Amino acid sequence: MHSEHAGGLFVPLVGPGDCVVRGQALAEVRDTFDGSVRDTLRPPIDGRVFFSRSAPLVNQYSIAFKIAPQ
Repeated sequence: MHSEHAGGLFVPLVGPGDCVVRGQALAEVRDTFDGSVRDTLRPPIDGRVFFSRSAPLVNQYSIAFKIAPQ
């Protein structure tokens, strides 16, 4: 999974090993100047997070999560 709309401050809401459902908010990408939410990352499938980005900044289209289907 990646941010299609914006880069900025990466604020994860889940971590590796967490079960997630399609459409659940996994992370927010926030503007580095005013903190407003620029994008919310949501999985297209149900599954388990097996990779989560650890760097605090994310560029547009950078991989933020990998989800293993269940």
